[in-house]
Amino acid sequence: MGRVRPSLARSHVPLHRRLRLDPRGLRARIVLLASALVVALAVGQAMARAHAAEERWGSSTTVLVAAEPVPSGARLDGRLRPVRWPTALLPDGAVRGVVPGTRTSAALTAGTPITRASIDPAGRDRPARALAGRSRVAIAVGEARLGLRRGERVDVWATADPSLTGGRLATRRVARRAVVAAVSTRVVVVAVRPDEVADVAESASLATVTLAAVGDR
Repeated sequence: MGRVRPSLARSHVPLHRRLRLDPRGLRARIVLLASALVVALAVGQAMARAHAAEERWGSSTTVLVAAEPVPSGARLDGRLRPVRWPTALLPDGAVRGVVPGTRTSAALTAGTPITRASIDPAGRDRPARALAGRSRVAIAVGEARLGLRRGERVDVWATADPSLTGGRLATRRVARRAVVAAVSTRVVVVAVRPDEVADVAESASLATVTLAAVGDR
């Protein structure tokens, strides 16, 4: 005898009667269909809004804007965020990137696009100008060191050992508004005025030196 091929049983019950016999299945199908319609409607509306905006403003591009109010002459590091901006409304000279240490030429409000006009062209040269005419002195720093950057200003304080001061601590400022010239893991190089070099060098050798940040302007 030949093999009997299995056949799939097909229901001869009409669809409307099957739906009445299985109301749970009907509700599930209705919910699934409604969800699909809602998703399709939301996607269609979003695409329509995007298309309408593009027709109204044209294409867009990514620019940098101020993430917070920025004072005039301040650094832009960590104060910017990228946003999409309509190309038709893009300000003249808008930039897509800035180098570290860039400063503003004027005060900026939050959300202002960064342009070439809002950047101080000499901003990155300020540390170099501040070092002119000064002498560099290396100062060893311990674990509790400040997060200093090149160009920042510090006061240099020296605390002498009690054995050198008759048994009492003596702390004095040996340099005012020194310029940070370089920073490494264990050493900070500061640029001081010529008349401060001797005191700073002596303090670095015989005393405990503390750097107090006083701003970078």
